[in-house]
Amino acid sequence: MTTLTNDAVTAALAKIVAEKGADYIYPHAVGTCTYSEGEAPSCIVGHVVAALSPEDFEALVEYEQSEGESFPANELEEHSALQFERGRLGDALMAAQDVQDSGGTWGNAQEAYRRVLAGGDYYDAVKSLK
Repeated sequence: MTTLTNDAVTAALAKIVAEKGADYIYPHAVGTCTYSEGEAPSCIVGHVVAALSPEDFEALVEYEQSEGESFPANELEEHSALQFERGRLGDALMAAQDVQDSGGTWGNAQEAYRRVLAGGDYYDAVKSLK
């Protein structure tokens, strides 16, 4: 079991957004979001999981391939061996995923993640950044 910590996820997300660019828009937005495309990370949360726990990312790839579908980021604990450290990490990742899936930039997804992790209202953060 891998525990995703707030600090590790925040650092990985910052690195991923810096590498892709804050203005990057997920090409599958407003469609079917998947954690992986083939064997590689696809969505913003898939990139975070792959960076922090490659073995758990491989399990997500296998799940998507066998089930033919994905699941929301706040359900990672239910569908994998990943655990969240504490607090609002699952909701914060879901906020990033929600902004991304609505066609928002990864910079805005990162900001939604930050706001929710800090205790901000999920719906306000997501709505204002889509």
